[in-house]
Amino acid sequence: GDWSALGALFNDSHELLTALGVSTPTLDEICHLARRGGARGAKLTGAGGGGSLIAIAPEDPKTSEALLESLRAHGWPAFRVDIAASKGSTA
Repeated sequence: GDWSALGALFNDSHELLTALGVSTPTLDEICHLARRGGARGAKLTGAGGGGSLIAIAPEDPKTSEALLESLRAHGWPAFRVDIAASKGSTA
């Protein structure tokens, strides 16, 4: 349930993937845009070549929605997925 720690791991992972050469300048730009928009972390995801991005949005719905709108305003399709806590989980 430590979303800030997960976000930091996402950021570290993205930097390592960039160093490996599997990111693209566009995905790097979108990651930075998401982070500036309030994401706790962002990284590429996909089956090679970095086809998509996943970001940990803040819990605040207003900030989360603003992040989505910022990505969309820059021409990137974006959607929200809520992760429900499982039984016994603190997330």
